[in-house]
Amino acid sequence: MNTLYVELCSGLSSDIFLGALYGLASVYDKIVDLPEKLNLPDRHGI
Repeated sequence: MNTLYVELCSGLSSDIFLGALYGLASVYDKIVDLPEKLNLPDRHGI
């Protein structure tokens, strides 16, 4: 499991940030497939 630490000191509120992460979670498969569709090398092995 990977861990992401975020310090929200730039004025971004935590509820807005969590809402954005939730929105990304629903399209996770599309995001993971994007490098292959763009013919980019798989350097991170997601």
